[in-house]
Amino acid sequence: MATFERDHCVLNHVLFHIIIASTFFLSLKITASPTTEAQVLVKWKNSLVYTPFLNSWSLSNIHNLCSSWDAVVCDKTTNTTVSEIYLSGFDLSGTLHGLDFASLPNLTHLDLNHNSFIGSIPPQIGSLSKLIFLDFGSNNFSGTVPYEMGHLRELEYLSFYDNSFNGAISYQVISLPKVCYLDFGGNYFASPPHWSDYSCMPSLTHLDLSSNSFTPEFPSFIMKCHNLTFLDLSQNYFNGTIPESLYTNLAKLQYLNLSGCGMEGPLSSNISKLSNLKELGMGDNNFTGPIPMEIGFIAGLQILELHNISARGEIPSSLGQLMQLRFLDLGGNFLNSSIPLELGSCIHLTCLDLSGNNLSGPLPFSLSNLTKLSELVLSYNSISGQLSASLISNWTELIILQLDHNLLTGKVPPEIGLLKKIEYLLLCSNEFSGHIPKEIGSMREMIMLDFSQNHFSGTIPSTISNLTNIEVINLFMNEHTGTIPREIGNLKSLHYFDASRNNLEGELPNSIAQLTALEYFSVFSNNLSGSITRDFGKYSPNLTDVYLSNNNFSGLLPPDLCSGMMLYGLTVSNNSFSGIFPKSLRNCSTLTIIRLDDNHFSGNITEALGVYPSLRFLDLRSNEFTGNIPHRFFRLANLTFLDLSNNNLSGSIPNDCETFNASSLEILNLSHNNLTGTIPQCLATLPSLTVLDLHMNNLYGTLPRIFPKGNVLDTIKLNGNFLEGALPKSLAHCTKLRVLDLGENSIEDIFPSWLGLLQELQVLILRANKFYGTFNNSSNFRDAHAFPNLRVFDVSNNYFSGSLPVSFLKNFQGMMNVNYTQSGLQYMSSNYSGLASYFASIVVNMKDQSVQLVKILMTFTTMDLSNNSFEGEIPQVIGELDSLKGLNLSHNRITGTIPQTLGNLRNLEWLDLSWNQIRGEIPLALTNLNFLSVLNVSQNQLEGAIPTGGQFNTFQNYSYGGNAMLCGFPLTKSCSGGNDDNEHASSSSTFEDEEKFGFGWKPVAVGYACGVVVGVLLGCYFFYTGKPQWLARLLGIRIPNKRVKRKNNKNRVHVNHRRMN
Repeated sequence: MATFERDHCVLNHVLFHIIIASTFFLSLKITASPTTEAQVLVKWKNSLVYTPFLNSWSLSNIHNLCSSWDAVVCDKTTNTTVSEIYLSGFDLSGTLHGLDFASLPNLTHLDLNHNSFIGSIPPQIGSLSKLIFLDFGSNNFSGTVPYEMGHLRELEYLSFYDNSFNGAISYQVISLPKVCYLDFGGNYFASPPHWSDYSCMPSLTHLDLSSNSFTPEFPSFIMKCHNLTFLDLSQNYFNGTIPESLYTNLAKLQYLNLSGCGMEGPLSSNISKLSNLKELGMGDNNFTGPIPMEIGFIAGLQILELHNISARGEIPSSLGQLMQLRFLDLGGNFLNSSIPLELGSCIHLTCLDLSGNNLSGPLPFSLSNLTKLSELVLSYNSISGQLSASLISNWTELIILQLDHNLLTGKVPPEIGLLKKIEYLLLCSNEFSGHIPKEIGSMREMIMLDFSQNHFSGTIPSTISNLTNIEVINLFMNEHTGTIPREIGNLKSLHYFDASRNNLEGELPNSIAQLTALEYFSVFSNNLSGSITRDFGKYSPNLTDVYLSNNNFSGLLPPDLCSGMMLYGLTVSNNSFSGIFPKSLRNCSTLTIIRLDDNHFSGNITEALGVYPSLRFLDLRSNEFTGNIPHRFFRLANLTFLDLSNNNLSGSIPNDCETFNASSLEILNLSHNNLTGTIPQCLATLPSLTVLDLHMNNLYGTLPRIFPKGNVLDTIKLNGNFLEGALPKSLAHCTKLRVLDLGENSIEDIFPSWLGLLQELQVLILRANKFYGTFNNSSNFRDAHAFPNLRVFDVSNNYFSGSLPVSFLKNFQGMMNVNYTQSGLQYMSSNYSGLASYFASIVVNMKDQSVQLVKILMTFTTMDLSNNSFEGEIPQVIGELDSLKGLNLSHNRITGTIPQTLGNLRNLEWLDLSWNQIRGEIPLALTNLNFLSVLNVSQNQLEGAIPTGGQFNTFQNYSYGGNAMLCGFPLTKSCSGGNDDNEHASSSSTFEDEEKFGFGWKPVAVGYACGVVVGVLLGCYFFYTGKPQWLARLLGIRIPNKRVKRKNNKNRVHVNHRRMN
């Protein structure tokens, strides 16, 4: 009874809708007449943007509606009423709201495809009850699809492809009974609340819902459309697995595309039930597991796209059974087998793409059977072996051959010249060697040739000039020698030429000026020399990039490099160019990258360079530019890298902070110039600045007082100036700081222990300033987390006193347990977009001399506390700094003994404890320091025998001088009372000699005692008086002076000048 009532209600509901629909159509029944229809169409035309294509639609031509109106077809029976309108591609713009659909009751075909219509679809379209064909594709319609379209019960073809419709598709549209072709792809349609509310479309054979916003449920109504032969759901946002019912219910499918729609899980073996498939696309999904071998059972398959689906395992050998296969794309997966021999059986293949996998092994010879191949793409694998002549000789139909980024070896066979149709040949990033075969010149259809990053040698073949269609030649990073062939000038279509990082020599051929289509030219890092033809660039108006760095070029830059005013990047660094910047380059406002570093360019910098509003990178270091720094450099909003170091610039740094617009500046290097004045406060507040390098100038005043919170400074180098005052506490805001070098200034302050809060700090140099006081006065020095990454610590040549702080030194975790096994040499640097790196340089007192490190190894560690007034004993905790390479405590007042724990510093290369008051013996444990190449313990109060063994056998007398009580090798003074056999033998021999010459030990002892007394008296005299100087010089004795005050700034100018040179 309940079932009967439910069915009765459903029947009443259906009858109600039928009555409503009938009433709707009866109310719209209009008697059509040609005049009425013509007036309706003209009115609509007049509402559109004018187009000449509809000039025939005119009221003056109203009686010829069915005979001379463009795009209008009348009913074939009566020829009096409009039945078809075809306006596809008429370049129409406007809306449909001016069209009276009700006045076109006999319309069966309406085609507005490929125009520029906008707006929504009026609901009145539901009055076209006879409509069979409706195509609104490729327009700009928007809004939702009106449910009134559900009244178009005769509709068979419906396309809204490529518009901007949104919302859910009304179920009334999906239930149209006669529609066999439905295309709603390329819109913004979304999923309805319940796909189960949608009924099947019994006549539907073609369904396209691709490129929409359907999510996440797979549309279940599709499983009821058993007559589907075409289904495209690609580029949506479904998730989950493909329903198994798809394989059983849609057995008639010939085309299935589920690419890029978020599907997951394994691919089902039931896919073979879709036995009528000809095209299968499932790429760009997140499937797991292998490619099912059952795909090979779909005998009629012609196109198979499974790229980027995370497939693993082997390529199924069953694919070799697909005899009709024309297109196979398995690229971008994790397939890790070799290429199966069976693929050679797919003799109709025209495109094979296996790129971006983990395939290995050689190319199977069976691939030579694929004589119809036009595209072979095997890039980004680990394919090895050689490219044999017999393999490629049959590929004469190839247009694209990409074998790049593999492990192929050997020579490229001359048979490569048989591929006469080839347009794209990419062999880059392999291990090919030998010469490039001259037969390459027979491939006259070539557009792109990329042999870069191999081991090709020999000269570039002159036959390359036959490739008159070529646009790209890339020979970067090989071992080519000889010159660039002058025949290159014949390549009138050449856009891109890169022969960088080879061993090319000689001059650039003058014919490069004939490359009229040239856009990109790069030959950096070769051995090229001579001058460059002055016409280079003059006839190349599209030239955008020129890279000539790291060669031996000389002379002037070509004057017309920017003839087309399109030059983007110019790098000529590390050559011997000279003269001034050419006028065309000064006016080249498109320049974004300029690298002139390490040349001999000269002239006033303000006049040399022009205005470059898009400039991002400017490197002029190590030239001979003069003058003041232009203010406009700091008004370039896009500038990120500015290096003017090592020139002859003078004047002050622009300080009109209110006009600064350098918000993008990351690296600023003005070091090694003659700049004066103070440091502008605004430099410290630049939001993107990571490197501030102003060292070796004549700057004075104090450091900027405000370093704001949130700054990103990584390196601050202000050493070698005349800065004074105390350090600003706002430096503590530089939380990303790794390098702080303030050495060789006149800064006067106590030790800034608060810098210990900078957890990233690795290099701290305060050398040669006026810092004073004891470390114990520093409020935070006991902080257990202070300076955790410090690796270079230099406070030498200051006025510090007191004991060496034990609690402070034990925090230096960066000097403990450094990993020395990391691969390659790694340096501290600040990189900029691959164009250049800034390497912080420092000066350290290394192995008895000052050495400039132009780069700082990440494993380099040193501590220099010399030339202060530290006292007390050497802390045992220093022995825990086991990664130290250098330790200098010389010229202090340190007492006590050398701690045994210094023997734990197994990486130590130099140790200087000279000029202190250290007593006791040299610990035998120091002989364990196998890397110790410099030892200086002179001018102390050490005593006893000098240890032997290891590196101690290499040290000379000067390492121990000034220690009267030391004895043993290498000193001439032997140790008495020794117990070793050598010493007994030496003593015995001495006594025998004494008896032989009649000169015994007693006279010697008397003479020695007298000499000691006289020597001590004389030594005390000139030690305290400093006189006589001639005796000190004669004896080679360094007379210690009391610390003198630092010279004033006037006297230091000469010192700085000398240091700069």
